[in-house]
Amino acid sequence: MTRGGPRIEKLWMNYSAADIAISGYEGLHFTDRQRIKRKAARWTDNYRDMPLLERRAVLSAMLAVED
Repeated sequence: MTRGGPRIEKLWMNYSAADIAISGYEGLHFTDRQRIKRKAARWTDNYRDMPLLERRAVLSAMLAVED
C-alpha cells in the first residue's frame, strides 16, 4: 500500500514458470519429498554402478521419453 493506493507489482522472467525444477521442493509434504530424495539417490547409485555401455543405453532411453 502506498499513499496513492494499492500498487500492482510485476515479475518478469526470461523463462516459463513450468521450466523451474527445484528438486528440494518436489512433493506434497516432508515424507513425499524424503521418498523422492531417497529414490533419486538410489537411482544415482544404481546408474553409477552400471557398465558404460549399459549406462549409455539407459540414458538414451530416458532422454527419448522426455522428447
